[in-house]
Amino acid sequence: MKNPVSINPFSEVPENDSAKSIEARSDFLSNFPFILATMAAPQYGTSDLQQPMLQRALISVWQKKGAKAEITDIADWLSNREESYAKELGNMLFPFTKDGQHGRFFSGKAQLSLNSDIVVIETDHLRSVPELLAVIVQIMIVHINQTIVKGDRSRPFLIMIDEA
Repeated sequence: MKNPVSINPFSEVPENDSAKSIEARSDFLSNFPFILATMAAPQYGTSDLQQPMLQRALISVWQKKGAKAEITDIADWLSNREESYAKELGNMLFPFTKDGQHGRFFSGKAQLSLNSDIVVIETDHLRSVPELLAVIVQIMIVHINQTIVKGDRSRPFLIMIDEA
C-alpha cells in the first residue's frame, strides 16, 4: 500500500463545547485507550498497570494537541516518562507511529469521509497483517460513531465493512 488513507482517529473528535461534542469527546477519551492497547499488545493485551498509563497518555496528549494529536504523540509521551512500563508501552506503539511500518495510516489529518451516500471500506489487503486490521476496524467504528454524532440524524444511512 503506497498511499493509504489516513484514518487518524483524533482528527474527527469534536473540540467545541456543545453538549453533543462534549459527549462524543468523553466517549472517545474513555474508549480509545482500549484501541491503544490493541496497538501496543495485539496478542496478549495490556496489564492492569499499563492500561491506566495509556489513559493518562491519551488525556495528556489530547489536552496539549486536541484534534491535531497522533499516535506518535502518545508514544512520545510514554517514552518520556520515568516508569519503565510506560517506556515499554511507548516502544510497543512504535509500529503505529510516523516512523513505524503502519504509521502512515495514523499520521496527519484523517482523509476519510463517511458522509457519502455509499462508502466502501475494503480491508481484504490487510488480511496478512491481522494486528493492523484489528486496529483499523476498531478505529473505523470510532469514525462511524463521530459521523453519527456530528451528522444529520434525519438522513438514513448504511455503512458496511466487507471482509473485516
